[in-house]
Amino acid sequence: MKSFKYGFTALVLLLFVALLYTGCENPGGDTSGSGDSVGLGDPTKEYNIKLASNIENGEFTVVPASSKAKAGEEVTIAAVPKDLFELEGGPEVRNDNNFRIEGLVPGKEYNTWTFAMPASDVTVGGKFAYFSDAIENAAKAVTKNSSWGEINRVASMINNVYEKNAGARAAARSISQEDIDKIDDAIDILIEKIEAKIQDEDITKWTNASLLASEKMEKFPGRTCLYFVRDDLPGSNGDRTLEITVPVSYGWKISGKGPVANTVAEAEGRAGITFYRLEYPIGDINIKYDVWLVPVAQYEVVYEPAAEGVKIIFQDCSSDPPDKGDAINLARDKEAKEITKETTFIGFVSWGHWHTRVYVGDNVNSPILNSDFVIRVKETVSNNHVEATLYDQPAEFGPISSGDKAEHGFDGLPAAWFLPSSQRYTIIVTKK
Repeated sequence: MKSFKYGFTALVLLLFVALLYTGCENPGGDTSGSGDSVGLGDPTKEYNIKLASNIENGEFTVVPASSKAKAGEEVTIAAVPKDLFELEGGPEVRNDNNFRIEGLVPGKEYNTWTFAMPASDVTVGGKFAYFSDAIENAAKAVTKNSSWGEINRVASMINNVYEKNAGARAAARSISQEDIDKIDDAIDILIEKIEAKIQDEDITKWTNASLLASEKMEKFPGRTCLYFVRDDLPGSNGDRTLEITVPVSYGWKISGKGPVANTVAEAEGRAGITFYRLEYPIGDINIKYDVWLVPVAQYEVVYEPAAEGVKIIFQDCSSDPPDKGDAINLARDKEAKEITKETTFIGFVSWGHWHTRVYVGDNVNSPILNSDFVIRVKETVSNNHVEATLYDQPAEFGPISSGDKAEHGFDGLPAAWFLPSSQRYTIIVTKK
């Protein structure tokens, strides 16, 4: 009995090895059709690219023109609908086992797709539907979570109708009012979904994220602000800025770029900011969206051991910093922040008269300084201490000699006005 068991096991192993060496495909029973068989079999063999027999109201063309390809070669298929028809949902490519080939990539041209030829003959098919029905169904299937590629496919169907008919509303001779209403409804659906999706879009992925500040992105109605630190751009003399690149398949186009502030009057609070104007065309409508690239200073606050728990009061202000001897004024535009532990945060620069107020104090509502501690600031890039204008020290702590306005920061003071550049700084809190 034992010898039969061992003999049967050996027979199974021999059969398995024989299957491997005879080129038996898919021994694991894969039914995904995802192209796992690419590369198996004879690498010189060409496989057939066939068209389904039940295609109506359109056709497919194939590249290579021979309708043959080796495993792994790129195949391009193009859908060619008849007038007033559209391919609904995209093409289907199936292998000889009727498994659907996944991973079709939309091409640059409308109604084209590419895929890698598997080690099998394939059949190309799809459903061509009346154009307004195809557009209506595709638009209703779109959600905010649909990919940009899926949304762009529907928008391209609509744009194709407009290009062929010089505008759906003006094409009443060739299409019915019902068709026009369906297209208008589809446009309304897409506008709602696109505006919601772009508002949630992580636009940091459209640029070099390593150049961005710790607070990378902030959303506003119709606009995203990206915050970056200019000193990360080698050789920058203050005239360079971050760039964005919109992925081609997303459907958005860059229609304009330039400074946000075009006049002296506009410069208050906006100097140094670059904008990108994005547009998404659907039919005769352009959805507009702006991306602002805002240069900021980034601060890292470090508390030396004896200064743990000390409060740093930080505030971005929009008026001129005080001259020598001026008192602290809390009536500023930005809310003061209390920093009580090691942290990283950002401050605005190049915004008209913007500057930063920093001091060691008791709370954000009262400018009472803690004279037992001082602040040192270093430019992280150069590692140098920097200078600034002092606050007028409250009388109970005695006078502090003050310098005039300075360009950067301060060293060893309990409080100061700070005029930052777009670079990274380290604020060190230490006991006297």
